[in-house]
Amino acid sequence: MMKPVRKKFLVCPLDWGLGHATRLVPVIEKLLKRDAEVIIGADNRPYEYLAKRFPVCDHIRLPGYHPRYPAGGSMALMMLREYPRMRKSARIARKRLYEIVKEREIDVVISDFF
Repeated sequence: MMKPVRKKFLVCPLDWGLGHATRLVPVIEKLLKRDAEVIIGADNRPYEYLAKRFPVCDHIRLPGYHPRYPAGGSMALMMLREYPRMRKSARIARKRLYEIVKEREIDVVISDFF
């Protein structure tokens, strides 16, 4: 009898703080319990946190957008000014994501970014 093929999941939290990474912890735990292959794509603090939390998983540095927060004034205005940089960062990250999916033969991508 043939062994079932393990699904490969790429889990990529948005790099805007640890909240995005911690919300994906239960998802990763469930996938691992179901014997899925989990690859984590992240950068900075989410990368470090998830690498420590899930050392059994492969980890890929996937650079994200690093937001700037206003010292004072309007967050909405700051986001409007940042929009072109956000779009460029998203295009670069999406291109890298497609490369990873193809190289690693990923079946499913779980992300709050793409």
